[in-house]
Amino acid sequence: MKIRIRLTLWFFSISLLILLIFSLGTYLGMQKLLFEALDKELNILVSSIERSYDPFFNKFSELDFFQDNENRFLEYYMMVYDNNANPIYISPLSTIISFDISLPADKIESGYTLKTKITERIPFLNQGPEGETTFRLICRQLMYQNHRVGWIIVGLSIERIKESMENLLIVLLGAILVSILLLALASYLLTRKALDPVNIITKKADRISQNNLEERIQVPVENDELGQLSQVLNNLLDRLQKAFTTQQQFLADAAHELKTPLSVLRAHWES
Repeated sequence: MKIRIRLTLWFFSISLLILLIFSLGTYLGMQKLLFEALDKELNILVSSIERSYDPFFNKFSELDFFQDNENRFLEYYMMVYDNNANPIYISPLSTIISFDISLPADKIESGYTLKTKITERIPFLNQGPEGETTFRLICRQLMYQNHRVGWIIVGLSIERIKESMENLLIVLLGAILVSILLLALASYLLTRKALDPVNIITKKADRISQNNLEERIQVPVENDELGQLSQVLNNLLDRLQKAFTTQQQFLADAAHELKTPLSVLRAHWES
């Protein structure tokens, strides 16, 4: 396999590997950011409800706002329980679907990514082709002055995030395909340009013979590898020219020295 082809394949392979790693990192990083943003939104909601606890009435005043504005929170799955594990608030979505999640006995927050299938189409909820929906949920205790006053399970569908990630994946795949074509072309052109001086040096060296030993290879750049190669070849040609000149001088001197004896012998034979 020619060096040009090997260099092209190496450059193309390394560039493609870097591109794939970058695309994968972009996809996973974006997915992580979207899920973190969703978890942050859920935690803000939970904290808002927790801070609204009124110990005098033993109730969460924020739940009154949710009940009065349920149309604004139709996408939320939310179950709020009092300290006796009795439900005190059930969101409209929670009456349609349910998740088997146990209430935690400690303060540690639990996160879940659960998939459920809904037989009916819900207009305000993103669902898959067969009615399936995946939710991101958190479940934890509600605290007031380091005392448990209830529990909450709240979640949102991640179908919109999944749809966004699918769109991002399509864009990345399209970009990768276009980049593959551009990388292949760039690899060929860059390798060709890098090896053009080698072709020039090769052709020039091939044309030099005993009839034009005085010609030399032009040095493109003295400090790079091709310049050093050109200088080495020129030094070799200098030594060859010097050896060839010495040889010619030796033959000329030998012919001159032999001329007189040969003339004597010729005269002797002719007499």
